[in-house]
Amino acid sequence: MKTLVMTPRFPPARCGVGDYAAEMVRALADADSQFVVLTEPARDARPSDIQVVEQAMRGWRDLRAVLRLIRREGPEWVQLEYSQYGWHRLGCAFWLNALFIALAWRGIRIRL
Repeated sequence: MKTLVMTPRFPPARCGVGDYAAEMVRALADADSQFVVLTEPARDARPSDIQVVEQAMRGWRDLRAVLRLIRREGPEWVQLEYSQYGWHRLGCAFWLNALFIALAWRGIRIRL
């Protein structure tokens, strides 16, 4: 089973949600599970033991690109690591609702 984990920040960036996502992927990965992390681009090197794909995820303007990337990766599940202010400066990222609807239409299950 393949799971795509979405988080706006991921190591090497220091962030509680990103650090948690990295440790969760390490702990849950086994022979029957494959994980890929979708996160914002970074300047420094990513952990070498986790598959990471980078894509800007700053709002409505990036929605189509995020959907294309998720379809290309072909996960059975999308797991959103959510901290309100990590996704939007006002604490509510409405474009994520549109993403969830689009994923549901494509038969991709979502976990929060």
